[in-house]
Amino acid sequence: PNAKIFLFNMVVNINNSIEKAEKYNAVINAIAEHYGCYVVDLTHSKMSGANYKSYSVGDDLHPNAAGMDVWTDR
Repeated sequence: PNAKIFLFNMVVNINNSIEKAEKYNAVINAIAEHYGCYVVDLTHSKMSGANYKSYSVGDDLHPNAAGMDVWTDR
């Protein structure tokens, strides 16, 4: 019951336009607010944009080791 829950929002990548990411992120933010969770903002991190492939395991969703470093830095 005392766990801190963190949600990660969507980054902008080759498959996610800024408009699509903003729509997803609005829902993620609303859920976090409703349940008292924390949101890690990755929208404008170095994982966004054309660089995303360098931080992904290849599925454009899950981070590789470099992507996890970005997550922990955030």
